[in-house]
Amino acid sequence: LYAIEIGGFQLPRRPRTSHKGRFGRLGVVGGSASMPGASVLAAEAGARIGAGYSTLFFSKGSQTKLRVKDASFIFKSRWTMKDILSQTALVVGCGGKPGARFKVLKLQTPMVLDASALSEASAADLKSWRKSKCPILLTPHPGEAAKLLKTSPQKVEADRMGALDELVKLTGQSVYLKGSPALLKFKGDSKTYVNLSAVPAFATAGSGDTLSGILGGILAQGSLGFEESVISGIAFHQALGTLLQNVEGSISSDQLTLFSETFKKLRISCAG
Repeated sequence: LYAIEIGGFQLPRRPRTSHKGRFGRLGVVGGSASMPGASVLAAEAGARIGAGYSTLFFSKGSQTKLRVKDASFIFKSRWTMKDILSQTALVVGCGGKPGARFKVLKLQTPMVLDASALSEASAADLKSWRKSKCPILLTPHPGEAAKLLKTSPQKVEADRMGALDELVKLTGQSVYLKGSPALLKFKGDSKTYVNLSAVPAFATAGSGDTLSGILGGILAQGSLGFEESVISGIAFHQALGTLLQNVEGSISSDQLTLFSETFKKLRISCAG
């Protein structure tokens, strides 16, 4: 096992001449009328981690109104695959599965699959993931992993390593199995990475959506390779967790207010 630690964060500092056009386009495809918050968390996390543009493509029609503070990202309730193809990375499934108009096999951009994209996956979805030309990271919790493997969450928890290997084999893609300990395995790599930093404050709805936005936002920037981006995203979330280690009563949106402090902590740690 290879431990993921905050020293694994590699996202470079930005030069003074930076502008948004240099830092990619993150597309968050998800949300629905009943669960808009998950996609909003992911889109804002992607913007805060540094994607030049972060766009929320609503998976289903909604009358949701965004507040002025949400203007840090773009919101589209009507879109086509042409819009999706212009993104440099994607987060798919937070709060809603995108539906038939979303065509994985047309894409070559890195992608994070979470939540509804996993829990509602069909046999056709699995086939498209295996055949996909784009690098994909699945981020299931034990319940979503169990649905993919057609077993129970209890059996996933009883053999997390075995479940991780089965998921990689089943999907043909990289998998980050959330929980404690969280486990990561990349497609085509025999190594297994472990994240031992269990944080009680993350045991709340929306924490996974924030993590997906972080991962997608780093992937969108294109300054790191796929594996480096994923490990850096997990390390960032790990460092963020240390700021909430002893906090009770927090909700997932609280995590978004701590990104600047997390960056500061990481820059000091990595410099040391």
